Amino acid sequence: MPFQKIFSAPPNVTYIAWRYFAHRVRFAGMNLRDRVALNIQDLRRARGLSQEELAHRADVSRGHMGKVENAKFAASLDLLERIARALNVDPEELFTKR
Repeated sequence: MPFQKIFSAPPNVTYIAWRYFAHRVRFAGMNLRDRVALNIQDLRRARGLSQEELAHRADVSRGHMGKVENAKFAASLDLLERIARALNVDPEELFTKR
């Protein structure tokens, strides 16, 4: 069912409601994939690495790394281990609560 049919408000009100809902879900009840993705982003940026460099070090394509960082793909445990090694951190740090 299209989103517009669920909410019968004008488009701008629908968008505002959607943004509010997305914000509440993202920060109030962050799921594990989002948490890992944001932790990878933060750790990568803190080390001054580009997505391409991190992807190379973790032996994965840059496109796949981008989708992991944006929580579009769920990373396997093997990939998370390679990413942690590439970032020189314990894999546990990827799961740290935000």
